[in-house]
Amino acid sequence: MSKITFSNKDINLLEKNPNILHVSEKSITYTNDFKSKFIDEYQKKENSPAKSLSSMVLM
Repeated sequence: MSKITFSNKDINLLEKNPNILHVSEKSITYTNDFKSKFIDEYQKKENSPAKSLSSMVLM
């Protein structure tokens, strides 16, 4: 797990993302719909998770 902490500014920006269900200083929870799309993309292209995530539009 990452040691990154999000500032209030980061949290406010992330909360506007429709793919994010909840965000706190230490974690991001994505919507079930986004998670399903991510898994489909990952399995379809057999990419690494980072490549699959970068190929998806987050905002």
